[in-house]
Amino acid sequence: MKHSLNIFLRLVLLAAPVAAQAQLNYRTNGNTMSITGYTGPAGDLVIPATINGMLVTTIGEVAFYNCASLTSITMPAA
Repeated sequence: MKHSLNIFLRLVLLAAPVAAQAQLNYRTNGNTMSITGYTGPAGDLVIPATINGMLVTTIGEVAFYNCASLTSITMPAA
């Protein structure tokens, strides 16, 4: 039972950034993407390197306005 719980918790923690990524607002800039907002839960946000196969290259000026509940934002290496 303890082993199963440990595995379950690890899977939940691994899935957390994926859930946050799905709640990004974005727009297409030609062949790239621009993050325009975030409507997800509080906590840590991991910005994906790509969305729908297109590189995320910019973050809008007010993309995270009113997102005081975010504790960190991680961006992919260039």
